[in-house]
Amino acid sequence: MRGPLRGLTRATLAALLLVFAAAGAIAAPKEKGPAWASLTADQQQVLAPHEKRMFDVPPSYVPPAERRQRTTPSKTKQNTRYVLPAPL
Repeated sequence: MRGPLRGLTRATLAALLLVFAAAGAIAAPKEKGPAWASLTADQQQVLAPHEKRMFDVPPSYVPPAERRQRTTPSKTKQNTRYVLPAPL
């Protein structure tokens, strides 16, 4: 009983493999589209990769830590609510 069941399993797996291989061949794209040289200058400019990257920052950007160091320390506001009495 084990022999025929093993053969059936192999046949089923082979059939599934054939189905998936055929589906992949059918779904493959036939054309890759127009060649780059056949596009107009405007199309090439629109489709060209951008030089700007995700983390590029403008030259005027200053990191927060450096900004804190650049700021002049402000005069601390004195609390006038609690005044100590004059010494005796």
